[in-house]
Amino acid sequence: MPRNAQSFIVENRPADPAPPGAIRFLRTDKGVCGFEHSCPCGCGGWSFVRLNPENWSQESRTPMWSRAGDDLHMTLTPSIGIHPKDERGGYHWHGFLRNGVFEEC
Repeated sequence: MPRNAQSFIVENRPADPAPPGAIRFLRTDKGVCGFEHSCPCGCGGWSFVRLNPENWSQESRTPMWSRAGDDLHMTLTPSIGIHPKDERGGYHWHGFLRNGVFEEC
């Protein structure tokens, strides 16, 4: 059964375990550089999504996401794969953020 979650914005990181779908934007003087989000599965873990290439070194191998939509209705590309990988080598959670909903593949 897919583990999906509606995203919602928080100003401060909630106490652990975090509710699924919480998003906290991080900003620099150049604007939003990315956001951390709680795992959509409900485990309470946190991951980070990088946005706005102007905020990051071009040599970095960390993925960069493209964003469409406003803060509450974001769609990201490519998909999001959350580590650590499981015993079979698959991601802990893998899916998309589409129109503000984390949708597991």
